[in-house]
This record gives sequence, C-alpha cells and structure tokens, in this order.
Amino acid sequence: MTEPVILSGGGFSIRFQFFGDRIGHTIAALEGEQTLPLAASREGTADDLWPASPPLVEINTQSAANGEVAMLVGRTTVGHWSLTVEFDARRGSARFDVACRILAPPDEGVRSLGSCYRTMIAPTAGPAGEPSRARLALGQSVVELVGSVDEATAARLERDDDGLTIGPTCPLGDVPQTVRWAYTVERAG
Repeated sequence: MTEPVILSGGGFSIRFQFFGDRIGHTIAALEGEQTLPLAASREGTADDLWPASPPLVEINTQSAANGEVAMLVGRTTVGHWSLTVEFDARRGSARFDVACRILAPPDEGVRSLGSCYRTMIAPTAGPAGEPSRARLALGQSVVELVGSVDEATAARLERDDDGLTIGPTCPLGDVPQTVRWAYTVERAG
C-alpha cells in the first residue's frame, strides 16, 4: 500500500496509511467538503514488542453488502495481531474487531494491551455517563466510540486528557492465548 486507503460515508471517514513501518489510522468527521480529524491511532516503533496499538503492516479491502471491509494483520516476536473494520456507510458506523495471539507474556512495563488513540480534543463520556462510550465533539461534528459488551469481544474504554485506550476485558492467562476486543465508531447527533 503506497496510497492511503479511505473508508468514508455516513458523515465520517477512516483513513489508513503507513506511519514508519506500520499502518495507522485516523478517524475524521466529514462536514461538507471539510475533513475534521478527531482521533489517530498511537503507533509504536520497531523496537516495541508491545506497542500502544496493534502493529499492522498489511491491508486488504473488499466490498460488502452494506459498505467496505478492511482486513489488516501484523506481528512482533511476542504476538500476532489482526484487525477487521466493517464500514457501514448507510448507518454511519464502523465495527473494529481486534485479535491478538499472545506468544509470550507482556513485560511488567506494558501498560495494557489494546488500541490506543491520540485525540484532537479531550474525549468525554457518552450519554448518561456510560463507561463503555467515549464522545469526540468538534463543533457540530460528534463521533462516539462504543466498546463491545459481547462476552467474546468485550472491551474497556479508558479516557484521559489527550486520548483513549480500548482493550480487552478478559484477564491475560497462560500463553499462548488469543484475546479479542471490539468497538464501534459511529456518527452521533
């Protein structure tokens, strides 16, 4: 992939492109001809065994009944990652389903396993203060990230002043182990 891959519709877009040796992505609201970046994945370096976000290096896309699907994979010596993004332009949503096959236990210094975002504005809690939701609002543009509550892919959201992390709720056990987490990005309001 030399050119960015962009999934768009329903008032927002997801742009995948290489940052150094891996593929990162940016979530943006679309207002007319304007693209307003709201969040970007935090990428690690080749030296990070446990990077802040999955170290993805290959992407394939295909058309689906309701939109586009992007499938990405990557690895380090301690884990293999996959990400599927199902973009539904009619509903204005995208479901991220992440898996990591853990081959060695994370070092003590590893904060958490998950998908970490740098946000352009401080994320807030979703409606009614739901802990599994984060809201990013810039003017009239509002996008929510919603953690899965499904047992197989349950996700936790942690917000701070400059970003958020979405990761699995299951405990890390003996290795090898496969863990999954999922979340949806949707246009709100």
